[in-house]
Parts: sequence; C-alpha cells; structure tokens
Amino acid sequence: MNYIQKFILIIFPIVALRFYNYVGIDHKFVTTISLLVVSGALVYSIKDLIFRYIDYRTFHGLIRLFLINLLLSTLMAFFIWGQNVFLTYSITIQLWAAVYFFLLYRWQPPVVFVERIFIGYALLFLLMWCVGIYYAPIEVFHTSDYEELNDGRGLFRLRLDGLSYVVMAFFISLNKFVDNEKKWGWLLFAVLLFVGIVLQLTRQVIFLTFLIGILYIVNYKKKWLVYILVSSLILFSFLSSEIFDDGIIGTMTELTENQLDEHQQGNEDIRVTEYRFFFTQFNKSPVSFLFGNGLAHSYSEYGEYVLFLAGNYGLFPSDVGYAHIFVCLGLVGLFVFYLLMRKGLKTPLSQGFIYLKLYMFYVLLGNIASSPFMKDIVPFVLCIYLIDRVSLFSNDNEIKKEIDSQYCNKSDDKVSFDSGFLNK
Repeated sequence: MNYIQKFILIIFPIVALRFYNYVGIDHKFVTTISLLVVSGALVYSIKDLIFRYIDYRTFHGLIRLFLINLLLSTLMAFFIWGQNVFLTYSITIQLWAAVYFFLLYRWQPPVVFVERIFIGYALLFLLMWCVGIYYAPIEVFHTSDYEELNDGRGLFRLRLDGLSYVVMAFFISLNKFVDNEKKWGWLLFAVLLFVGIVLQLTRQVIFLTFLIGILYIVNYKKKWLVYILVSSLILFSFLSSEIFDDGIIGTMTELTENQLDEHQQGNEDIRVTEYRFFFTQFNKSPVSFLFGNGLAHSYSEYGEYVLFLAGNYGLFPSDVGYAHIFVCLGLVGLFVFYLLMRKGLKTPLSQGFIYLKLYMFYVLLGNIASSPFMKDIVPFVLCIYLIDRVSLFSNDNEIKKEIDSQYCNKSDDKVSFDSGFLNK
C-alpha cells in the first residue's frame, strides 16, 4: 500500500460515520463529503462489483449481493413510498459504505493495520463520548431524531454511532491477553474498554460483551473464573455507587425490573410489539416483503411516517435489528445476513484471531434487541475482510511472517463453531 491508500482506508470509517454528526460542522457539508467519498469508492470498485470473477471462498460474492439488495431496496422506496432516489441514496450512504470491503480486498492491508484501525476508532469514540458528556445536556453530536438527551439511566445517554469499534477492540484485547498471558497491558486495556461500554448505558451491549468475553476466557483459562467474578463484582459495585448519582447499574437494574413487572401484569414487551408490527403490518406491498422498503429519509413522507411511529407509539426499527433488516432490505436482506454470519462463524481460524468470531457472535446476538449490523457496517466489513485474509492466505509467506511477528504463543490448531461455543 502507498500512503494515499493508507490515508483513504484510515479516513473512510469516520466519513461513513458522518463525523459523528458533530453539530459544529454544517450538515449539508458532511453529507456532501460522505456522498463524494463513498460514491468515489463505488466508481473505483466498479470492476470488482460487476466484472470481477467471484471467488466463492471469500466474502466477495456476498458483499456484492448485499449491495445489489441495497440498490433494489432503493428502488422500492421510490416506487412504493414515493421517496426521492437521491434522498434514499443519501440516507443509505452508511450501508453503501460496505463498498469499503472492495478497497480492502484490492489493497490488502496487513492484519496489524486493520487492528490499529479498530483500536484507534475505539479510542476516538470514547474521546467523542467524553466531549459529549462534558457539554451535556447541550447537544454536541446530533444522535437522535426522536428524543433529547436525558439522564434517566443515571448518566446522560449519548447514542453515538461507532460503538462496534469499542466492542471489537475489547475482544481484540482479550484475545491478545489470553494468547499471551504476559501481556497484562492488554487485560487492563480490555477493562478500560469495558468500562466505556458500560457507560454507554445500553443493557444488551453490556450483557453480551460481558457474557461472550467471560465464556471465551473461561473456555481457555478455567482457573481464572474466580478472579473474573471478584473483579466484576468490584467493577459493578463501583459503577453502582453514588459517584454516578443514583448509580448506573442500579438505575438500569431498576428499569429492567419495571419492565419485568409490566410484563407480569400482562403488558407486552415493546420489543415484541416492534417485531410483530414491522414483520406483519409495516409493508405495503408483497414486493417490499422480498426486497425491503429502503431506509426512510426524514424529508420524505416515508420518513415522516417512520418518525410518527417512533414518536407516538415508541416503535423504532433500530431497536429490533432483524426487523430493521427486514423492513429496509426484505427477506432477501435477511437471507444475505444469514449467509454472511454462517460463513463467518463456520470458517476455521487460528487461536490468535478468535476475536473475529467473538465479534460475529456479538453481531448475531446483538441484532435481536439493537442493530449493530445496520448501524455499523464498516466494522463488520473490516471483520470479514480479516476472516478472509487470515483463513485463505495463511499459507503465503508474507502473512505467516506477519502473524508470527505479532503472536508469541501460537497454535496451528484451527477453531470452529460447528459444535459448542469454542472448540479447540
């Protein structure tokens, strides 16, 4: 790679994130930059998108199918809802950013480079979060069209896009620590990242990262279970203390208990209501049942309808990831997602790269009650690129040398999820 290619690969994710929707930058300017960069990547990758022979051992064909599905859903938004094609393309730029895969595929950045992208954007996310919290309740980053900042969970809850980078960096840190016990700095870094995840106040993300991380560590180091439990107790006790007003953990626990009480009283959980509505009542045409409706833009009647559902009935597509995929991309989109996850989880990987499968598991489970796939497509694309690189090209001397230089405690054994959580 030359310096220009490195720069593009580094800057592309923040462009896809629309610079975290920082209110100090004109919205039209940010949208224009995002459109130019992603559109330029699409034009540059046209050969890979249309003419290149598909190597079915890679994710190449599935990403191509995903982008075709995205194009069809854009047409559905126009023909079924009357939403302007340019508006749909503009709001869907976060998904068209999946073209990033073809840039990675063509320029072949090394594993270490991609890992640094994950870690760098994880730190940047936490820095932006600190800035947002410092100025709260003044909005520094526009994070929601539905509600204002509030501290109902013990702390102001920002909804910054890009949390998946923190989750992946957390898994990378755990993997590197387990793979080499002497690197205690990675364990400390993982703990700090997990604190950052907890402070995002999203219960399912906290629970899943904690559960997957614990299962992974205990699977390899059963003797650490007691240490982990004690450390976790100390951490959660700290976060539940008066330092954070009424306590973050305590506040979220109370919220969960209230929801359970409502369920016991016969009230349907809002997530169940959302799934039922979006799967059975949202679509206006059998064609959109197959290919989706596209993403809604707030400047269109389609967007106004989605905002109406959110504001008046509390029905948010992004709260229910699989319904979100279905609404936007249809049954075809769900099938493509299934193929992506199946390939990612079944591909054997050496122990030094188990963090890739941990992240795939996180997306698979996290998509039930949130939308990490649709909201953070670039981290997902980076993940599957690495799966391709370390699984298909591990016989190349260059890749072998790269892996050897990074991991001291290696194993040639392959790890698969075909049976059990982690099988050596």
